[in-house]
Amino acid sequence: MGVSFPPAPHDTVADGDFSFGWFRGPFERVNFLDIRRFWRRGTPGWIKTWRLKEWRAFLMGDARWSVMTALFNAKLFTIAYFHAWDRQEGRSVGFTRILPGNIVAIGERLSLSHNAYHGQHARIDFDFNLAIGTIAIVVNWKPGKGQPGFHGAFTLPFNVSKACPASVVMPLGGKRAMYSTKIVLPMEGSLDLAGTLYRFDPRTASALVIDHKGFYPFGFHYDWIGAVGIDAAGRRVGFSLAASTNREAGAPVHAAGSSNENCVWIGERVWTLPSVRITRAAGYQGDWVIQDTEGLVDLVFTPKDHSDISFHLGIIESDWHGPFGAFKGTVKNGEGETIEAEKLVAMGEDMYLRA
Repeated sequence: MGVSFPPAPHDTVADGDFSFGWFRGPFERVNFLDIRRFWRRGTPGWIKTWRLKEWRAFLMGDARWSVMTALFNAKLFTIAYFHAWDRQEGRSVGFTRILPGNIVAIGERLSLSHNAYHGQHARIDFDFNLAIGTIAIVVNWKPGKGQPGFHGAFTLPFNVSKACPASVVMPLGGKRAMYSTKIVLPMEGSLDLAGTLYRFDPRTASALVIDHKGFYPFGFHYDWIGAVGIDAAGRRVGFSLAASTNREAGAPVHAAGSSNENCVWIGERVWTLPSVRITRAAGYQGDWVIQDTEGLVDLVFTPKDHSDISFHLGIIESDWHGPFGAFKGTVKNGEGETIEAEKLVAMGEDMYLRA
C-alpha cells in the first residue's frame, strides 16, 4: 500500500512561508531564498544565501560495488566527491576536492538541471532530465597523484509513477527549515578502472538519489544512514535515516514535535519512519547502532571502507566520516513487511559542520 502523500506543490516557499510536510514527487522550485521571515525581518538576501547549505548526492551500486558521489555547497567552501569501493576485492578509488567559496551552483529546479565540477584531474557532471525520464552521472579522474585513471558513466531511468519520489519540508527550529527529495531507482552504466571495465545491470544495480537544502545552525552535527539495493526477497529497496544535533546548543536540530526525514522504499512504494537514535560506543570506526522507539528500525552498521574529510580554517570546520560497510538487522514498514538489510549497499555519515 505505502503512504499516500499529497502531490508536491509547485514551490517549497509560497507567499513567503515554507510549505511544510511530506509530498509525492519533486517540487518544481525549491525556492528557499524566497522565505519572508528568516532570522529577523529585513535580513539581506546575501545572508540567506550564505546560510543555505545545499547538496546533491547519489548512493549507488550492486552486490559487488558501493559508490557515492556528491556535490556539496556550504557557500564558504564547496566539496566535489567520488568514492567507489569494490567489496569483492577490498579496494577503493575516488577523489575529494575542497574548493574555496560558492563554486558549484545547485539551483532551484531538479528537472532540467545540470551540476558540475571540472578540475585539472577530476570531473563530475550531474544531469537531471526528468521530463524525458533520465538522470545521468559522469565522473572522470586523470591518472596522477598516486592513483590510476578511471571513468564512470551511470544512467538512472526515472518514471515518476513507479519511482515514488518522496519530498519533505520540515522545520529546524526558530525560523529555519530543511528540504529533501529522495528517490530509489534502477541504475545502469559502467566504471572503467585503468582499462578494466565493470558494468552495472539495472536488474541488479540501484541508486538512492538525494537533493537537499537547509538553513542549518552555524555549527551542527548530522548523522545519516543510507541503503539501497536488491534484498534477499528480490525486491528493490532502500532507506534513509537521519538525526541532527545543534552542537552549540546540545539539542536536536529538528523542532520539537516536528516530523523527520526518515523513509523506506519497498518496490514501488514508500513509507515514512519514526525518528531514530544513532549511537557509536566505539566512535565512527566501530559499530553504529540505529534504533527507533517503535520497533521498526533495528540495525547495526559495521564500517568496512573509510572515507574522511576533515579541516579547520579559522571559524570554518568540517569533520566528516562517510564509511561504506555492512548491515545486520531489519527495517520494517509498519504494515507487516520487513527488509533484511545484509545484502544492501550500505553507507553511514558522521558529520560536524561549522560554516
